[in-house]
Amino acid sequence: YMRYNNGSEELYDMRPAASGGDPLQFTNLASSAAHLATKAALRAQLDEELQLALADPGQLFCFGDGNPVACPCGNESRQGAREGCANSTGSGAALRVTGTASVAAANLQFHVSGALPGQPSMLLMGSTPIEQPFRDGVLCMGNPTDRIEVVLLDANGAGATSSSIAFESGASPGTTQYFQQWYRDPGGVSPCGTGSNLSNGVRVRWK
Repeated sequence: YMRYNNGSEELYDMRPAASGGDPLQFTNLASSAAHLATKAALRAQLDEELQLALADPGQLFCFGDGNPVACPCGNESRQGAREGCANSTGSGAALRVTGTASVAAANLQFHVSGALPGQPSMLLMGSTPIEQPFRDGVLCMGNPTDRIEVVLLDANGAGATSSSIAFESGASPGTTQYFQQWYRDPGGVSPCGTGSNLSNGVRVRWK
């Protein structure tokens, strides 16, 4: 099955020649009424693969804005900021992703910002999305929760992963994983006094 930029389609049946000549014969069946269902199925499969290839590598979810789960001590972040619950800086940490969600490419990278300067953080991964209060934030995933990589935050409270996320998380094509950054917010200073907080979540469907 082939589809061109102008929308035209070709559907080829490849079979050995009956006798002599070219060992393979190609017959374009795109206009055959008997093969409409086959063409439609292949068209849908191609569309799905294109959407995956062009889509963002990850989808953001589970924000600390109080909807649908309230932050532990009323420390909600600003609506529309798409970040975790507010920390001692007054805003929440934002987790974003770049690269591609390709196991083979192994170039997916997570970036956290808005966390606490100079503090350690940890990229977490779970196989199931959940939303429940935890420490100063909302835990977005679990069942189980795995620790993927330690990231030391810079003077701006930002940092990025450097390892192969696909390898460290045990990803395989077709699976969906959920990620979140857990970071230190020293006790006595953090809004709820627990000493740590969480970013928003990121959903990754691997291909």
